[in-house]
Amino acid sequence: MNHRFALQIHAGVVLLAAALSNPCLAQSSMSRVTITHVRPEMLTEWVDLQKNEVVPALKKAGEKTRTVYVSGLFGSSYEYVIIAPIASFAQFDGDSPILKTLGPVPAARLGEKLRKCTVSSQSFLSTRLDDLSNVIEADQQPKILVSTRLRLVTGKLQEFETFMKTDVLPVYKKAKVGYLVSRRGLGANSNDFVLSTVYSKYADLDGGSVLTKALGPEGAAKVLAKLTGVANLVEQIVRSRVEDLEMFLGSSVLRFFGSSVHRFFGSSVLRFFGSSVHRFFGSSVLRF
Repeated sequence: MNHRFALQIHAGVVLLAAALSNPCLAQSSMSRVTITHVRPEMLTEWVDLQKNEVVPALKKAGEKTRTVYVSGLFGSSYEYVIIAPIASFAQFDGDSPILKTLGPVPAARLGEKLRKCTVSSQSFLSTRLDDLSNVIEADQQPKILVSTRLRLVTGKLQEFETFMKTDVLPVYKKAKVGYLVSRRGLGANSNDFVLSTVYSKYADLDGGSVLTKALGPEGAAKVLAKLTGVANLVEQIVRSRVEDLEMFLGSSVLRFFGSSVHRFFGSSVLRFFGSSVHRFFGSSVLRF
């Protein structure tokens, strides 16, 4: 065996083992979601600032994952959603990553330039509910999300969870379609739940929702009627990824481990390592 490559594999396995044994990575399902409305006339400048100043500063500070979506075709124009994982609330103690990297004066200048480009911005806690979701492991983050936000009626949480587990989740699992359910927390209305269906292309929306395709129009209507008195529809938005503004360690780590592990241990071990690396390094959007 090539000695240098053997050392590379050993270092990689050590890194992976450390990741898998880290309880924060293993247990965290929280994200900080920031929804920003950009001034139309300042869109180009805002995107350039994100790409050329914000993302490099975050990378230099050691931040590893940031997923970005934009609405517009079916939703509010110039609305961007930035999703970053939360390992623990302790990470917010002290200075922000950008302040640590740039220093007080440059960070203040960057903040002022960003504020001139935005109409409004809201950040809140989002927690993925794994027992209500159908997470499809993949090498890449979802390209398109159709997100439905519901506001639960007070006291109807148990009824909602039963409905999701009994009537909705089995349909998505049978269809093998990704389905992500999250609950908003600090910074938002905690009665708000976001139900996101994962798509790889817009053509997948033809023929109606997953429920309609599986159960037919009448069957889907009967299922959804059970939500009457349980939850109210707030909005339904289609969002697509903006990869130029992202940071995503998962794909590069997965490619490294995948090719290396496969060469030495075979495909079964590759599947284990691949799914594990993706789960711990590349799942920020799956928490939204």
